[in-house]
Amino acid sequence: MRKRASDPLSWLIANRDCPGLKCLVGLRTGNKRLALSAFADLLRQEGTPDCNLFWIDFEAPKFRSLCTAEQILQYINAAEPQPGMRYLFLIEPTARAYSGRIISNLLKQPDLNIFAASSNNQLVMVESERNPDFPRMLRTVYPPSYSDLPRERLDSIWNTILIRDVLNREKLGDARAIEAITEILSDNLGLPLSFRQIGAAVQPLCGRVLSATTISDYTTSLCDSYLVHRVPTYDIFEGQERGSKTVYYYTSTTLRHARFGTPADADYRHRVLKNEVFIELLRRYPTVWLGDYNGTPFDFVVREKGSLLAIMVAPDCTGDVPADVLAPFSRIPDELKVEKILLGFTPPAALPPQVEFLSLTKFLV
Repeated sequence: MRKRASDPLSWLIANRDCPGLKCLVGLRTGNKRLALSAFADLLRQEGTPDCNLFWIDFEAPKFRSLCTAEQILQYINAAEPQPGMRYLFLIEPTARAYSGRIISNLLKQPDLNIFAASSNNQLVMVESERNPDFPRMLRTVYPPSYSDLPRERLDSIWNTILIRDVLNREKLGDARAIEAITEILSDNLGLPLSFRQIGAAVQPLCGRVLSATTISDYTTSLCDSYLVHRVPTYDIFEGQERGSKTVYYYTSTTLRHARFGTPADADYRHRVLKNEVFIELLRRYPTVWLGDYNGTPFDFVVREKGSLLAIMVAPDCTGDVPADVLAPFSRIPDELKVEKILLGFTPPAALPPQVEFLSLTKFLV
């Protein structure tokens, strides 16, 4: 199984001279900004003067007047930078209208290297669709599975996501419905959910019926804000993705726990454990699916070097692994050459043929 991807700072260093925007995207945590700060420190150590390093936080009142590329360039030139490459670090660029167009115009400056940290890449992606030649590289940064942030800070992050990244940015008007949907996704963590099922559960919580289209728009906005992930299904028999079953996982179980409490029952703890495995798989693979082989579900499927890995996660319990966790492996015929992985805390006494056991403790750390 593939090792964890390199850290964001290593990614910035490796791609520092690539053309276009280099953007770290992901949930609102300090990881992205810390990586940019560490990269700026490296530039200073290499001799880049401070007057050639520029920081613009588009959510800060100080930079409210910078609304165009021309105004940003005037701000940079007013600092009288020295000859040579100038480095521009943008924080939350999508908070500004037409951010993709602004960045596209800034990129026309040959001596300006642009990096960004954003909790939402939607507006930049819109510019990419409008202008296919818009050069940009995106690296998703996932928060750690465990955090010692105080409850007040976690509450602040949650409220900022809903207000700035979902309601304001996506111009959605029903805050009560959005809150209700996040609660329903939490209650049904890792379980199949259709838009109709979400709508039926939302109605008693927000007092009105929401159409499937509205539910789709709202859940898509939550995904665009990196709060949750919508996980599709991969049909192992057919060898392709299909849309018959979709589940949702949170990007941060710490944030979910702070908002909705720590799960008490064993089934929910198992689903949270699978959520943490899902996040770790996202750090290692570009796409993570649910798995299905002729109606037999698998927790996850990933692709590695042209091969498929079918993954089951053992619950956090002592004794033998439950039969329903191990049984799906025997359904896949050997001729398909699918690698079979069992993730658990304690190795079982016996494993089905060709199933590899990996320690969850080592996998998640």
